[in-house]
Amino acid sequence: MDYLIATFKHYIEHKKVHILFNNKMGQANEKQVQAAFGMMANLALQESGIVISPEVDTGRGTVDF
Repeated sequence: MDYLIATFKHYIEHKKVHILFNNKMGQANEKQVQAAFGMMANLALQESGIVISPEVDTGRGTVDF
């Protein structure tokens, strides 16, 4: 999972992926970033049998992203 996070961060910071999320004020919408990370992570983890899902706004759970 650390590799996925580092890769996502690298693409946001160094490969101009931030332009997909930032508004005119330079702020990103959290739900948009979560959806993109979720898609990337689910594709990367598909063959391992690991399933992840975004937080359900309860503040509880095993892993939130």
